[in-house]
Amino acid sequence: MAIYGTVDPEFMKGIVDSAVVGMDVTDDLLRETIERFKLYPETSVVVVNFYQAKLAMELCAGSHVEPCIAIAYPPLCSIPTELKVEHAKYAVEELGVPNVLFTIDHAKFADGKFDEVKAEIAAVVEVVNHRAEVIVMPDYAHWTPDECIHLAEIIRDAGGDLIKSTGGMGRAELPEKIDAVVKAVDGSIRVMGTSAIRNLDDVLNMLDANPDKLAISRAGFFLSLDEVHALEKVRLTKAELARHFEGLVWHPTITEAEVEAYLKDAKAAGLYGVSVDPRWVPLAKTVLEGSETKVISRVDYPLGITPKDLKASEVAWVVKNGPSNIEIQTVMNTAAFKSGQYDYVREELDALVKAAGGRPLSVIIQAPLLSQAEVAAACMMCAACGVAYAEPVHGFGKFSPDGKIITPDKIDYLAVRLMRQVVGDKMGVKVTGAVNRLIQALVLISNGAERITTPDASTLLEGYDALVERLKPFLKK
Repeated sequence: MAIYGTVDPEFMKGIVDSAVVGMDVTDDLLRETIERFKLYPETSVVVVNFYQAKLAMELCAGSHVEPCIAIAYPPLCSIPTELKVEHAKYAVEELGVPNVLFTIDHAKFADGKFDEVKAEIAAVVEVVNHRAEVIVMPDYAHWTPDECIHLAEIIRDAGGDLIKSTGGMGRAELPEKIDAVVKAVDGSIRVMGTSAIRNLDDVLNMLDANPDKLAISRAGFFLSLDEVHALEKVRLTKAELARHFEGLVWHPTITEAEVEAYLKDAKAAGLYGVSVDPRWVPLAKTVLEGSETKVISRVDYPLGITPKDLKASEVAWVVKNGPSNIEIQTVMNTAAFKSGQYDYVREELDALVKAAGGRPLSVIIQAPLLSQAEVAAACMMCAACGVAYAEPVHGFGKFSPDGKIITPDKIDYLAVRLMRQVVGDKMGVKVTGAVNRLIQALVLISNGAERITTPDASTLLEGYDALVERLKPFLKK
């Protein structure tokens, strides 16, 4: 049986740059982010706001993370050569930073003033005088592959140490351009691939171009690397992975024929179970009978605000009308919990566990509506009442000012990690919500989720073989 791992955990070590620049970067945010960077051995250099250089030097001291100062930033910015030289001199002589980054004058390059572009780079290189790495940033989004190669040659011939390409303020950069440059310079100068990298797919697409380094923006850094790490931590065959998935039948206009077809597909895929509304429990019992795919019924979903006695009655109904191994999902009464009515919530949980009659009960916790302390308290309350699983869910219950339901496009894996840390081995952790990429499931599993409930479970599993094939160049030999 093919398997997607083991991805070599060393294959990106020490080659990844990132950035903590911008108007929103307070000193506290800088501290928090650099401390997180230190947890990732891939991290090499972090670009910081110029005025925070001294603090960044202090925070990075003694670690594998090095600060870098951007002396002409953002990439759209162009300042005179003498000011770039002055900034570079200050960076190396007054601050002692090990890396200096600046953008070329794109207008000069567009005008064909190639000698002036080269002279400016050479002036910065001269004043730095080997006291720091000189990283030069052209905006490849504006240029053809041939022009990108010409820029690389100019930077190399001017004495630059590293080309940090960019797609231009968040635009996706074509790896084909990086590939063309890497082949053209043939090791005579190092080339970095960067820009708009948000996830594993973007990382692998850029690595295909064989850059010497990789830069991942702050927006995608932690998720991208956590997706890489998940490939090492979670090694499952397709059949094993299927047992971590639960299907989800939930649509107000779905027909009986469509439900039956969905259940048969889930059974064929070997999913752990399928979550259905109480109405469909008898049908699910019939279709899934004799298979390993379990019937899971949602009770009082999605808001969880039915009075506790009626909610317990609903649990008793699905137990009576479902198979003997049925599992049950319900939603914690978030309104009562947020109102401080903890006795009511505990009494409700006790009643639901009793009504389940020994069948596993999962309690969905509306994590977006709660603080971390409240999530922890809700989990501990569930564990004390004999709940089998706690589930963070995202989407329902949180509204925008105009009254629209906010449905995030991903589940916060940090909420899953928090739940796992809180409950330990006292109970399981599941997730319900939007998971639209297979690698997201692996990240959730690596952070402590035992099962994942999503409408697209079978479809996600169909991408398993493609993931195996895509990762072949990066597997441990």
